[in-house]
Amino acid sequence: PNAEHHEAKIMVNFPEIGQDSLVVRMSRTSPGRYALHEFAKNVYGVKAKNAAGETLKITRPDPYSWLITGHDGTVNLEYTLFGNRADGTYSQIDQSHAHLNIPATFMYAEGL
Repeated sequence: PNAEHHEAKIMVNFPEIGQDSLVVRMSRTSPGRYALHEFAKNVYGVKAKNAAGETLKITRPDPYSWLITGHDGTVNLEYTLFGNRADGTYSQIDQSHAHLNIPATFMYAEGL
């Protein structure tokens, strides 16, 4: 909804979580690229809710991870991704297209 400002709203659902907390991360590298890129720098507005729509507590144990606690077995995660660099490493969003490099775009959950 905000492509003119190079933003994408990313939403992911983590169902049936077996542990008390959930750690989600952004990759720090991209396959074939031999440097740290710290993709989390392009992520903001991170929000998490449980299955009932209640807001969950989020803390940052390090610059590329988010620790989510107090869930009911489900975490619905939402964040804004800034992307203004289309190449084989980063992502770009504008009004004409979205070039979404997986490591630069999507968070993943440790252990899942």
